[in-house]
Amino acid sequence: MSLTYSLYDKTLLLKIEGDLLGFAEEKELYKVAERHLSQTTNCIVDTSQMGHINSKGLSILVRILTLLDKSSGTMVLISPPSQFNKLLKITKLDKVFLTAESRSEALRVLPST
Repeated sequence: MSLTYSLYDKTLLLKIEGDLLGFAEEKELYKVAERHLSQTTNCIVDTSQMGHINSKGLSILVRILTLLDKSSGTMVLISPPSQFNKLLKITKLDKVFLTAESRSEALRVLPST
């Protein structure tokens, strides 16, 4: 997994490339989100280049969402691959995670900061 991140207009932008399987290096994703919560409460996760995701990878995203929720924040997933969309539906998390097709759409979904 490769992770890049930046802050844009008080929103944390995360881009995941490759598989999200919950290994030690993927826990950096959670640490990055946790570290930046003092500067923002909203997060956009670009999953368009994400490969496979398993329950541990999904758990990391749920933990980030929980962190954001505690501070009245919002998370939006950009372009989840079909395999990830199926997993969200099976686990009923499609009702919990907001999704968008592009970064501009994701920014419109977020509450004004």
